[in-house]
Amino acid sequence: MRTAVWQTGSTDLGRLRERAREAAAAGARLLVTPEAFTSGYAVPDIATAAQPLGGPWHEAIAAIAAEAGLAILYGHPERDGEQVFNAATLVDRDRSVLAHHRKAHLYGDIDRSTYTAGEGLDAIAEIDGLRIGILICYDVEFPEAVRSLALAGVDLVAVPTALMRPYEVVARTLVPTRACENQVHLLYANRCGEEGGLTYCGESCVVGPDGTDLARAGSSDELLLADVVPARLAGAADATTYLEDRRPELYGALVGRPVAAALTEREVLAAADRLVEAFAATDTAAYFACFTPDATFVFHPEQHRFDDRATYEGVWKGWLDEGWRVVSCTSTERLVQVLGETAIFSHRVHTVVDVAGEQAASEERETIVFTRTPDGLLAVHEHLSPVPA
Repeated sequence: MRTAVWQTGSTDLGRLRERAREAAAAGARLLVTPEAFTSGYAVPDIATAAQPLGGPWHEAIAAIAAEAGLAILYGHPERDGEQVFNAATLVDRDRSVLAHHRKAHLYGDIDRSTYTAGEGLDAIAEIDGLRIGILICYDVEFPEAVRSLALAGVDLVAVPTALMRPYEVVARTLVPTRACENQVHLLYANRCGEEGGLTYCGESCVVGPDGTDLARAGSSDELLLADVVPARLAGAADATTYLEDRRPELYGALVGRPVAAALTEREVLAAADRLVEAFAATDTAAYFACFTPDATFVFHPEQHRFDDRATYEGVWKGWLDEGWRVVSCTSTERLVQVLGETAIFSHRVHTVVDVAGEQAASEERETIVFTRTPDGLLAVHEHLSPVPA
């Protein structure tokens, strides 16, 4: 699919009509304009100028898309009740809205004094079999934003922007990096010229999924054309397997969920000591507090496995009713194997029990599986077997 990026400082819908016709005549199916195209970015009274989705700006641009016969992604300030959003809307040649994004990461005083941050990174549409994700300006500078779209299966990320000097590094380095690390095409449509004390960088670009430029503008008004080729996507995915090689189980801290450190042998031994001491004292509450509710139990004297803690507690109560209690429990030959947040503890157990005044001793081998839970280190499985003669 051929795509077009219009780098401009204009807000003129007449100029947009000309560029749309030019892009369509060159075979483009999609045209991307800069951030806040309809109003300008660093201009006064944005909140006053903002229009609701479907307002006059939208109707005019939808008509241009229909007339030219292509889809247009345009940036605009959007009013929604008392709130104003920095938005981008993708309208197709049949005037339908394919996708709509509100800038999620606000940058600097201009954004933060005017706009409310958007709450989604899921603006995705499909055109001619290609899935297109939408971000705005500062959004693309966050690796998580582009990665979210890549994991949702987009082929192309389109980014209206208003990048100013001296931040050329974003267009030259970060944008190609985002494309390469996510194996997506990236269309970056910047403003140019000067406005409200800002000098825009220009350097709009279309970058392939291998991070190489397919087209790049200078610093003035320019229309870029470049083809998005599915075969290029497949080749990049084969050569650069970042998505395939991810280990999301290690990335919890990125979303505010701390990545738990692996258990230590000391923690495991302490948990085992609590369990053994509670058993030796016949302390029902303390003993069963050492297990998760869904813990399982396999004891060689019992005919059946206990499939949860409640089942074992019922059997334990029956023993107590019969006059059973633990006299002593000695743990030796202790071994620990740590597996991340889970650990296997095994030991030899010498137990003396009293049943209605008669004592009996046993030598057994016990294995306990512990895991980290919000309530601490608890046992999820206990296996008791006789020691071979």
